[in-house]
Amino acid sequence: MAKEQIKMKYLFLVRHAKSDWANIGLSDFERPLNERGNRDKGIMGKRLKEKSIELDSFISSSAKRTTQTSMALAKEMNFPT
Repeated sequence: MAKEQIKMKYLFLVRHAKSDWANIGLSDFERPLNERGNRDKGIMGKRLKEKSIELDSFISSSAKRTTQTSMALAKEMNFPT
């Protein structure tokens, strides 16, 4: 009887890049990334790609800053958007 090979599953939790608090009238959901966040938003995607991490699925909040971050991360990892 052949042994089955078990593939380990991993869960990666990534926080959004730095958000902009300049407009206090925006709801938390509508708050975008600030200048630093826009500059840094793809860094985690680059790091995961350098470690040859391949994603099976990708789940993100639809909040503005989170969407901006996750789209950049997916782009860096060549993950379909």
